[in-house]
Amino acid sequence: MRLRLPLTLAILPVLLVQVGDEIYALPLRSVMETSHVRANEIHQVEGAELLYLRGETLPLLRLRKMFASRLPAAEPTQGKVVIMAIGERRVALLVDALVGQESTVIKPLGSFLHHCPSIAGATVSGDGRVRLVLDPPGLLASVGAPLGQETVQ
Repeated sequence: MRLRLPLTLAILPVLLVQVGDEIYALPLRSVMETSHVRANEIHQVEGAELLYLRGETLPLLRLRKMFASRLPAAEPTQGKVVIMAIGERRVALLVDALVGQESTVIKPLGSFLHHCPSIAGATVSGDGRVRLVLDPPGLLASVGAPLGQETVQ
Protein backbone atom coordinates (compact mmCIF):
# COMPACT_ATOMS: atom_id res chain seq x y z
CA MET A 1 0.00 0.00 0.00
CA ARG A 2 1.37 3.41 -0.97
CA LEU A 3 0.23 6.70 0.43
CA ARG A 4 1.11 9.77 -1.64
CA LEU A 5 0.83 13.20 -0.10
CA PRO A 6 0.83 16.40 -2.09
CA LEU A 7 4.00 18.46 -1.75
CA THR A 8 2.09 21.08 0.25
CA LEU A 9 1.57 18.49 3.01
CA ALA A 10 5.05 16.98 3.05
CA ILE A 11 7.10 17.54 6.18
CA LEU A 12 10.70 18.01 5.18
CA PRO A 13 13.69 17.81 7.53
CA VAL A 14 16.00 20.73 6.68
CA LEU A 15 19.35 22.21 7.66
CA LEU A 16 19.10 25.95 8.31
CA VAL A 17 22.01 28.05 7.06
CA GLN A 18 22.59 31.77 7.34
CA VAL A 19 24.03 34.33 4.94
CA GLY A 20 23.95 37.89 6.24
CA ASP A 21 20.56 38.38 7.90
CA GLU A 22 18.80 35.74 5.80
CA ILE A 23 18.22 32.12 6.78
CA TYR A 24 17.78 29.46 4.09
CA ALA A 25 16.66 25.84 4.36
CA LEU A 26 18.47 22.93 2.67
CA PRO A 27 16.75 19.53 2.46
CA LEU A 28 18.64 17.29 4.86
CA ARG A 29 18.46 14.28 2.53
CA SER A 30 21.02 16.00 0.25
CA VAL A 31 23.41 17.13 3.00
CA MET A 32 26.39 14.81 3.39
CA GLU A 33 28.44 16.79 5.92
CA THR A 34 29.31 20.23 7.22
CA SER A 35 32.77 21.61 7.89
CA HIS A 36 34.76 24.74 8.60
CA VAL A 37 36.75 25.97 5.61
CA ARG A 38 39.86 28.17 5.52
CA ALA A 39 41.06 30.48 2.78
CA ASN A 40 43.93 28.17 1.75
CA GLU A 41 41.41 25.42 0.88
CA ILE A 42 39.64 27.58 -1.75
CA HIS A 43 41.23 27.74 -5.23
CA GLN A 44 40.44 29.38 -8.57
CA VAL A 45 40.71 27.18 -11.68
CA GLU A 46 39.69 28.60 -15.07
CA GLY A 47 37.34 31.09 -13.44
CA ALA A 48 35.60 28.55 -11.21
CA GLU A 49 36.08 28.23 -7.47
CA LEU A 50 36.99 24.84 -6.07
CA LEU A 51 37.28 23.58 -2.52
CA TYR A 52 40.08 21.18 -1.66
CA LEU A 53 38.84 19.34 1.43
CA ARG A 54 40.51 16.22 2.85
CA GLY A 55 42.04 15.20 -0.47
CA GLU A 56 38.91 15.79 -2.55
CA THR A 57 38.24 18.67 -4.95
CA LEU A 58 34.65 19.96 -5.09
CA PRO A 59 32.98 22.81 -6.97
CA LEU A 60 32.31 25.68 -4.57
CA LEU A 61 29.19 27.83 -4.58
CA ARG A 62 28.91 30.95 -2.45
CA LEU A 63 25.34 31.34 -1.28
CA ARG A 64 26.09 35.02 -0.61
CA LYS A 65 26.78 35.58 -4.33
CA MET A 66 23.73 33.64 -5.46
CA PHE A 67 20.98 35.17 -3.33
CA ALA A 68 22.15 38.00 -1.11
CA SER A 69 22.60 40.87 -3.52
CA ARG A 70 21.87 43.42 -0.79
CA LEU A 71 24.99 42.42 1.14
CA PRO A 72 28.35 44.15 0.69
CA ALA A 73 30.41 42.84 -2.22
CA ALA A 74 33.25 41.69 0.03
CA GLU A 75 33.25 37.90 0.20
CA PRO A 76 34.44 36.07 3.28
CA THR A 77 37.45 33.87 2.57
CA GLN A 78 36.48 31.36 5.22
CA GLY A 79 33.34 30.14 6.91
CA LYS A 80 31.14 27.09 7.09
CA VAL A 81 30.65 24.80 4.16
CA VAL A 82 27.83 22.33 3.51
CA ILE A 83 28.74 19.36 1.31
CA MET A 84 25.70 18.26 -0.69
CA ALA A 85 25.31 15.21 -2.91
CA ILE A 86 22.89 14.53 -5.74
CA GLY A 87 23.46 11.05 -7.10
CA GLU A 88 27.22 10.74 -7.63
CA ARG A 89 27.78 14.51 -7.90
CA ARG A 90 28.89 16.59 -4.93
CA VAL A 91 29.11 20.34 -4.41
CA ALA A 92 30.27 22.56 -1.54
CA LEU A 93 28.07 25.47 -0.47
CA LEU A 94 29.82 28.27 1.45
CA VAL A 95 27.61 29.97 4.07
CA ASP A 96 28.20 32.38 6.94
CA ALA A 97 26.78 30.16 9.70
CA LEU A 98 24.97 26.92 10.41
CA VAL A 99 21.79 27.65 12.37
CA GLY A 100 20.41 24.18 13.09
CA GLN A 101 17.94 21.57 11.93
CA GLU A 102 14.16 21.45 11.93
CA SER A 103 11.25 19.73 10.26
CA THR A 104 9.17 22.05 8.17
CA VAL A 105 6.26 22.09 5.76
CA ILE A 106 7.33 23.25 2.31
CA LYS A 107 5.04 25.36 0.17
CA PRO A 108 5.60 25.43 -3.60
CA LEU A 109 6.44 28.71 -5.29
CA GLY A 110 3.83 30.56 -7.27
CA SER A 111 4.03 30.75 -11.04
CA PHE A 112 5.82 34.09 -10.72
CA LEU A 113 8.93 32.42 -9.25
CA HIS A 114 9.07 29.17 -11.27
CA HIS A 115 12.03 30.49 -13.27
CA CYS A 116 14.28 30.21 -10.16
CA PRO A 117 15.80 26.71 -10.52
CA SER A 118 17.77 26.94 -7.25
CA ILE A 119 14.65 27.43 -5.11
CA ALA A 120 12.31 24.52 -4.37
CA GLY A 121 9.77 26.41 -2.29
CA ALA A 122 9.29 28.40 0.86
CA THR A 123 8.41 27.80 4.47
CA VAL A 124 7.28 29.94 7.38
CA SER A 125 9.37 29.74 10.54
CA GLY A 126 7.96 29.68 14.06
CA ASP A 127 8.56 33.42 14.40
CA GLY A 128 6.59 34.14 11.20
CA ARG A 129 9.53 34.82 8.87
CA VAL A 130 9.46 33.34 5.37
CA ARG A 131 12.49 31.20 4.49
CA LEU A 132 13.42 29.97 1.04
CA VAL A 133 13.95 26.22 0.67
CA LEU A 134 16.86 25.64 -1.70
CA ASP A 135 16.76 23.00 -4.43
CA PRO A 136 19.99 20.93 -4.42
CA PRO A 137 19.64 19.72 -8.06
CA GLY A 138 19.15 23.34 -9.13
CA LEU A 139 22.21 24.43 -7.16
CA LEU A 140 24.25 21.66 -8.74
CA ALA A 141 23.02 22.64 -12.21
CA SER A 142 24.24 26.19 -11.58
CA VAL A 143 27.84 24.90 -11.57
CA GLY A 144 27.33 23.21 -14.93
CA ALA A 145 26.90 19.65 -13.68
CA PRO A 146 24.73 17.54 -15.99
CA LEU A 147 21.75 16.14 -14.13
CA GLY A 148 20.34 14.07 -16.98
CA GLN A 149 22.37 11.03 -15.95
CA GLU A 150 21.67 11.37 -12.23
CA THR A 151 18.82 9.91 -10.27
CA VAL A 152 17.35 12.39 -7.81
CA GLN A 153 15.24 10.93 -5.02
